[in-house]
Amino acid sequence: MIHIEEQTAILKLARDSNESIIVEALAGSGKTTLLIECLKVLKQPTALVLAFNKRIADEMQRKLPPMPRHRVVHVKTLHAAGYWLLRHHHPGVTLNKEVTEHRVRSAAGPGTPLRVLGAATKLLRLVKDFQHERVLDLDYAFHLGTDFGVFDKLQNGHETQQAVEATAKAYTASQDVIEAIDYCDQGWLPLVLDMDPPSRYKVVLLDEFQDVGKNQFAMVQRLVAPGGRVLAAGDVFQEIYGWRGAVGSDIREQLQASFNAKSLPLTTTWRCDREIVDEANKIVPELKARCDAGPGAVHSIDENEFLDGGVTH
Repeated sequence: MIHIEEQTAILKLARDSNESIIVEALAGSGKTTLLIECLKVLKQPTALVLAFNKRIADEMQRKLPPMPRHRVVHVKTLHAAGYWLLRHHHPGVTLNKEVTEHRVRSAAGPGTPLRVLGAATKLLRLVKDFQHERVLDLDYAFHLGTDFGVFDKLQNGHETQQAVEATAKAYTASQDVIEAIDYCDQGWLPLVLDMDPPSRYKVVLLDEFQDVGKNQFAMVQRLVAPGGRVLAAGDVFQEIYGWRGAVGSDIREQLQASFNAKSLPLTTTWRCDREIVDEANKIVPELKARCDAGPGAVHSIDENEFLDGGVTH
């Protein structure tokens, strides 16, 4: 890999210091490849790569270079990291996507309308993505449900209250019976029960930090060894998971506050030709075309053409 100036600066800091780093990686700038390159030069003996989803985790696992015997590198999704921690404390725990619905039914009691059960099930999964307090605040749950339209199909305020109260009871029950868990419990339960991981890592590499939520960042903090560092890469312009708790700009600030992370840019896109980059600069002025980029082409149509299906190329 031929390194351009920005990549060289990031790799040098990764290799020669113990500082935490935020790579402000714009679209197509090769952040995943750069994280792999960082792994090659890090001095720390243990590293954990945390990917946002399984596709990215599998890709990074395939691209991992051979490591010397004294280096330990693991690749996990954020949810898988929580599941690994859970299984350390409860080896028999299993995943079951129907667990949330069962717990809500039990908490709500017989005769509860199906629409209330559905709203409470959605709300329970939602609050577990957003926070990890031991006791769920009813006002918080209500406002979160309102913001995300959870109660839109309910008929009156009484049904909304039923849904919130059932959610709170099921939230508490989820902490007491953990033989089976839902997908949303993987990143929530280890935090709410304050579980220590079986091991911590001297460096944690976090991909797509802009899509990380409060709970997920708390998981990152739990997995970094004392005196360890975080290398996070992402682009707040590409934050698309706010609906499930992502707080990209806040995560950047928390990385700076908790780990004294230093921000470095990665602005050259390997994906787009020059005219496309020029158009993108209207929104993201920092984006640069690679030196050998082609001219490219940008075509415009008006709104009526688009709505009429008049796109021909």
